[in-house]
Amino acid sequence: MKKDAEIFDSPGIGEVGFRKRLLFHDRPSNILVWLVDGEYVREHYDLEYVAGGHHYRYPFIPEPEVWLDETLNNREIPPTLLHELHERKRMKIDGWDYDTAHAEASRIEAEGRSVRQNLKQMLAEEIKEQTV
Repeated sequence: MKKDAEIFDSPGIGEVGFRKRLLFHDRPSNILVWLVDGEYVREHYDLEYVAGGHHYRYPFIPEPEVWLDETLNNREIPPTLLHELHERKRMKIDGWDYDTAHAEASRIEAEGRSVRQNLKQMLAEEIKEQTV
């Protein structure tokens, strides 16, 4: 997993100084997962942005990025990322509406939280199923 601590001006966010730190880049799918300043996102773009998101839920997030709030603790990142990736896949690839995709992603996230030893494999499978 590549980790870079840098400040970026995101193509989707026009203000200088918006914090984005690369968590990892999956080369086969070209998915970029960033830790972002969630407070800034809520103040400037969408009050409903909470723990994470992607382009198909929040159009201001550049495709193929997935954003996670930088305030998530390390234990929260894997299940939240699993949720966002699954939701993104259902909306992008399968054409599902947000509410349906979110409900299923929440179920998948709960499964990952309850059986933590399977979470790493669940995430690997979800990443593999992403396309751009």
